[in-house]
Amino acid sequence: MNKLTVFISGALCFGFVACKATDHLKEESIIEQATDHSKSAIVKIEDICVNPPTPELHASTIEETPTGLVAAWFGGTKEKEPDVGIWLSRQENGKWTAPVEVITGMTKLPDGSEVQYPCWNPVLYQVPEGGPLMLFYKVGPTTPEWWGMLMRSVDGGKTWTTPERLPEGIYGPIKNKPVKIGERGILSPSSINSRLHFERSDDLGKTWVRTASVTDRSVPVIQPSILLYGNNRLQAVGRTLKDKRVFSIWSSDGGATWGELKLLDLPNPNSGNDAVTLKDGRQLMIYNHSETLRTPLNIAISDDGENWHPLLVIENDKEGGYSYPAVIQTKDGLVHITYSWRRKNIRHVVLDPDLIKGKPLISWNFDANGILGNETISRSTYTNEALETSTLNRGPGISPQKASVSFASAFPVHTDLQSAEKSGAYYQFTVKGKTGKKVSLASIGIVLRVQADAPKNYVWKYSIDGGYNFKTIGKQLTISTGFNDNNGIQQPQVELSGISELQNISSDTKVVFRLYAWGGTSSTENNGFRIGKSNPLTPALVINGEIK
Repeated sequence: MNKLTVFISGALCFGFVACKATDHLKEESIIEQATDHSKSAIVKIEDICVNPPTPELHASTIEETPTGLVAAWFGGTKEKEPDVGIWLSRQENGKWTAPVEVITGMTKLPDGSEVQYPCWNPVLYQVPEGGPLMLFYKVGPTTPEWWGMLMRSVDGGKTWTTPERLPEGIYGPIKNKPVKIGERGILSPSSINSRLHFERSDDLGKTWVRTASVTDRSVPVIQPSILLYGNNRLQAVGRTLKDKRVFSIWSSDGGATWGELKLLDLPNPNSGNDAVTLKDGRQLMIYNHSETLRTPLNIAISDDGENWHPLLVIENDKEGGYSYPAVIQTKDGLVHITYSWRRKNIRHVVLDPDLIKGKPLISWNFDANGILGNETISRSTYTNEALETSTLNRGPGISPQKASVSFASAFPVHTDLQSAEKSGAYYQFTVKGKTGKKVSLASIGIVLRVQADAPKNYVWKYSIDGGYNFKTIGKQLTISTGFNDNNGIQQPQVELSGISELQNISSDTKVVFRLYAWGGTSSTENNGFRIGKSNPLTPALVINGEIK
């Protein structure tokens, strides 16, 4: 394998530029108006198990069959325990059926005795055009010693064939789904001993061939997903064990050979992710946007597989444990995701990908030497060339505060939004297109560091008349976790694409955004409500949208 190349690109990695300019906006009048909350890309969030059948559930997979959705996972006392089997649930009339254990790891030894080994990492794959539903899984005492197994169903997962062991050296898709290749081909993304390989069958799994390892162990990588670009061009992305980035590797011949491994500008905390090629040609990845934790759980979008843009937060609290996601797009165009929810349930999320819009237009990254947090203002560290540079500043009711890699303020005690508005307890920035440019805004992403006695409630507002009249965006948000986390917590994305006034904004309109916060308990200590922290891959504040 060629030498590793670290690939850092896109609008999420920028330096910081400090300045001393001031943006004066009207403070005289704040008129509260209601506005329609924009449509969220999240259509549904639900837990598959009403009563989880085992103490732990993990490593889910989901697939669409002619009779509906099917999900599977491994469950038992605990990962690696012999009682861990493969469990399955089907969706009927919009409801998930009670989980059933479809297979255990009971194994017959050469001497005729039996031993029960744990099962691992099920993967469902529906063969197109009326083919069977395939269930791949692994059995064995540990991951280096496991072997691949396969069952089939012709009735959407109600009944299954006798399990068959895959040939020696064929492990099946190790975590993420296979893809169709050629007329009848199945290409499985796989890995063993921290190296990638790919397995192909052209007869629905009766026989298999595999590549040699396409990576070496200088960069340990596992659990790839395959993305499609047409003309036999493929990309695999996935988990790194120690390099803290999502990996990427490309093939130009349908997966027969693969090129040089690179690291993308998306963090990875040594945890599984998954990705899918959408019908509109975009690539969608679900992953943990962290170098150390299995939280938050994010959606990122890419047009080219190299530049990825985090545009949606699915889970974001500090407790974490949101891991091993699986993702598909169904024939109706919706995106379905399952993942482990603290290993206590399998969560199912439905997304409308048409509402996951935009790319970073403006962002602030405070990860630079000399940033103290108490600067009077901060200019955007990245600004799309079609926009004017934006300035982040404070309202008159809050005070600058030192906090590294942040834009920080001490907030007074306010019991409600009205008193926060009256005193000017807000952060503020603007968005304005250059002459002749129109802007459509999609969302706001922000990381907040909130101390124990600081405000816990916040809300976003916007104005299109120079700061006289403000309208509320959505509902009040409440922070309930992470008060001792010095790195901050990524907050739920603020959706803007459904607000008509924030679409096709002409260059003669300046949009003013304010973030009001209230509900603190001290005016003298532990009252920091800060924007940050940033890191090289994560700006503390980003506005996504499109330029027309």
